[in-house]
Amino acid sequence: MDRYIVHNARILSFSAEQPYLEDMALLIEAGRIQRIAPFAELANEQCEHIDAEGKILLPGLINAHHHFYSTLVTGLGKAAPSKDFNEVLNNLWWRLDKKLALRDTYVSAAISAIGAIRKGCTTIIDHHASPFCDHRFAEGNRSGSEGYRPARQPLL
Repeated sequence: MDRYIVHNARILSFSAEQPYLEDMALLIEAGRIQRIAPFAELANEQCEHIDAEGKILLPGLINAHHHFYSTLVTGLGKAAPSKDFNEVLNNLWWRLDKKLALRDTYVSAAISAIGAIRKGCTTIIDHHASPFCDHRFAEGNRSGSEGYRPARQPLL
């Protein structure tokens, strides 16, 4: 399904003047939206048509603060009580980072990405900056088999 049209849905626009679009359709090619137009203009396109009646389409959500490497340890407690943020880093996160192997962080990132996609989040900013963690996990999946394309960019 390289080219298809989704029609009959309400399209959430996030515009104050017109919060959603009706009687519109999306033309998708190679996984990207190529055109949003009235369905009547796209109705004769020779491709699969997906009737999304009763559904809402919205842009992918963005998680601007995430840590891929820590998904597998959700709920892990600190080794000792912490009085400030530096102690939290030393008693929890840096301790964890020293124990994780590259494969651990890759699996954690894959599980995290799949969970995000299932919830509609298509963009994640992971700003983890541990002196101990192996950050190559983000480059571990070049095929995109989990449905995401990792890209590493330094934040300024």
